[in-house]
Amino acid sequence: MKVSNPLIVDILIALFVFLPSLVPVPLFVHLLILFFVLPKRIRLNYSFGILILIPVLSFLNQTIKFNVFLENNLANKELIPYSIFMLVSYFFALKTRKRTLYIVIYLVVFEVFIGVLEYFIGVRSFIPSVREAVAGQNPFGFNGLLYYSRVSGLSSNSSVFAIKIMVSLMMLQFLGPRNKKEGFFLYGFLGVGLLLTFTRSVYVALAAFFLMINYRRIIRAVIRFLRGKAKWIYFAVISIFISGIIFLISKVDVLLQQMNRGMKKVDLSSRDSVFQRFSEFFWDNPWLGNGSYKLWIEINGKVFHAHNVFMQIMTTNGVLIGSMYFLMVLININRYNINYIIPILIISLFQYAVFWGISFVDLFFFSFLFMTQNPNFCKTNDSLKEA
Repeated sequence: MKVSNPLIVDILIALFVFLPSLVPVPLFVHLLILFFVLPKRIRLNYSFGILILIPVLSFLNQTIKFNVFLENNLANKELIPYSIFMLVSYFFALKTRKRTLYIVIYLVVFEVFIGVLEYFIGVRSFIPSVREAVAGQNPFGFNGLLYYSRVSGLSSNSSVFAIKIMVSLMMLQFLGPRNKKEGFFLYGFLGVGLLLTFTRSVYVALAAFFLMINYRRIIRAVIRFLRGKAKWIYFAVISIFISGIIFLISKVDVLLQQMNRGMKKVDLSSRDSVFQRFSEFFWDNPWLGNGSYKLWIEINGKVFHAHNVFMQIMTTNGVLIGSMYFLMVLININRYNINYIIPILIISLFQYAVFWGISFVDLFFFSFLFMTQNPNFCKTNDSLKEA
């Protein structure tokens, strides 16, 4: 696919990143990215070697445990190791341009606008199939709980929508708004989206993200304040912060009611049962897992993935292959990307966020993971110029 206009190329890649994250669009559309990012020469390194070795070993694992394919009547497409599609995310991460990612962020903002309309109309989604999937839940806005007012935008559910907003906000922080008005607009709209999706694990991950990127400023401000050298602005900020903490403490009952969906005990949204079943499966099949066929377990008539990346990868692939996924992450974490990787790993404790093979979040995750190997980032981002 040859397109000479760089702007058209960026728009097409952005669409191929964004559109498959929407309900009606098939995931294979992500693969069209490859036509624009496949390099003429492939640089051999440990990461590329791992990304080749994982699908090779996965195919061998599938062959050894072919009975899983037969017994579960899996579709023929499951014979292709899903891990091979991580190569598309890898090549995208090495070649993507800032303009492409800005366009993706604006597309997410458009979806937030759809979410705002859904909220004011009082529906969780404009898409019938998504509404039907939550038909058995309490009605919109039940008992004034934000959990039951969550909107899905054009995504399959509110959690997927929230994670897209989260990584878009993190990417915006990395790229930096091009001017103050754009920053106010984008941060504002993405912030509204986070409120309307009310995904608790996203709030935890983002809290960690903003603490990590701002902790030096916070420490310096506190030191200056304690030494009496702080300007009035520091005093105002610290006063507002302390007042906010006091206010939250005074409203702790309301906060706990919202976070636990009105329940008196901690609500894990059935994750305790899911974690237990996947944990049992892992200890029964520690070495080969589910033969590298993506594991789904039926519980009370519903089919679940693990809601935990680490558990999902290990139960699907077993210890040997599963460990290689995390080895690839470990060898590529550095002082430039750690603030972006850790929050995604935090949310991965509660959501199956990454390592789907290829997905919206995978493409962003790989972009963060390999940011120092992307010359387009290193040339334009001051923090990476020395990398």
